[in-house]
Amino acid sequence: MKFKLLNGVHFEAGKKYEKGKVVESEHNLVELFPLKFQLIEAPASASASHKSWEDEDEEKPKQPPLRTAARTMRDK
Repeated sequence: MKFKLLNGVHFEAGKKYEKGKVVESEHNLVELFPLKFQLIEAPASASASHKSWEDEDEEKPKQPPLRTAARTMRDK
């Protein structure tokens, strides 16, 4: 995968990268270093087979809110 370094410096495979440079890594640098990298290019097979945690929430059936027996002064 290819990532753009947004700030600071980064060392990958013994090489130093500075702000604005493109870093190629097999690790997801966006997950490892939040706000430091921007994903530029991901392998086609990885993006098709990989689901993010946001996708998992969409697949779960939505449950109705729990009703409680609590009453307020307005209910009396």
